[in-house]
Amino acid sequence: MMGGLAVGAFAVPANAAPSLEAIKQCESGGSYTAVNASSGASGAYQFLDSTWQGLSASQGYSTAASAPVRR
Repeated sequence: MMGGLAVGAFAVPANAAPSLEAIKQCESGGSYTAVNASSGASGAYQFLDSTWQGLSASQGYSTAASAPVRR
């Protein structure tokens, strides 16, 4: 993808980067290994396990926090 970036396994337009960065900072403080003790949501964007497991990015990783960071 020209002029874009990858977020996990998803390619997004370059103009989405500032919004995604703001969401990541708000949700997890930017930590890809963050886990919410109350909800169990994990990863930089705080996916619930049930949502994460339905995504193609989850293949081989039980939680978002356990998936490798793609830059």
